Amino acid sequence: NLTGDALYPLVWEAIQRLELCGFKVLATICDGAASNRRFIHMHGKPKSSLVYKTKNHYSSEADCHLYFMIDVPHLMKTTRNCWSNPKRNLWNEGKPISWSHFKRLYYKDYGIHTSTSGLHFLPKIKREHVELTSFSKMRVDLAVQALSESVSHAFVEVGDDEFSATSKFCLMMDRFFDCLNVTNFSEYYQKLKPYRMPFRSVTDFRFKWFDTEFFPYLQNWEKSVIEREGFLKSEKKMMTLSNETFEGIQI
Repeated sequence: NLTGDALYPLVWEAIQRLELCGFKVLATICDGAASNRRFIHMHGKPKSSLVYKTKNHYSSEADCHLYFMIDVPHLMKTTRNCWSNPKRNLWNEGKPISWSHFKRLYYKDYGIHTSTSGLHFLPKIKREHVELTSFSKMRVDLAVQALSESVSHAFVEVGDDEFSATSKFCLMMDRFFDCLNVTNFSEYYQKLKPYRMPFRSVTDFRFKWFDTEFFPYLQNWEKSVIEREGFLKSEKKMMTLSNETFEGIQI
């Protein structure tokens, strides 16, 4: 139960020792716990909106920075939890991003309320994905499979325009996860997932995707909620992801 203030000297002492041993410390990765976020914010200027890097004074190289990252699986889990939270009413591009859409898709796919041919759009999605418990909310695999390209495409196949914002939300989070979850050199080819290719160049197309599609998507979401009329500030706060999750994704 360390506080951010207590973490600060411990982390920097560890970085100093690693640098003295010949290692090059480029980044720290943590989950979104309050103490970790406090540690990151301590490296920013007063009232700075986003802190993602700081000067590494223990590096032997001039102008070397230490970058902060929030654990991506953790962000996928908290994003899914925001989506499934009944107290939140996610809204973007004039349409809802609703957990009920996902549940309806599951029920329709498995013929729980309708007849079905026995073939499924979403063979990996089970009841545990849609009926969450305190335990299943902690499972990253369920979050990643819910916020997936397969779910996004299933929404498109249903053909209901009501689901368009939810479909785009799932697709954006799937690609975000793939970009930061590269585990080997061949998985992207085997699974036909180009966003999971190893990064080999500063001109990689995914950097452009972040700049021209993903970050504008988040910014426009926030802007559209702020400009939405007829709602209290407290109500608008529940139309986007939590501040902690939103900040973690941007970092």
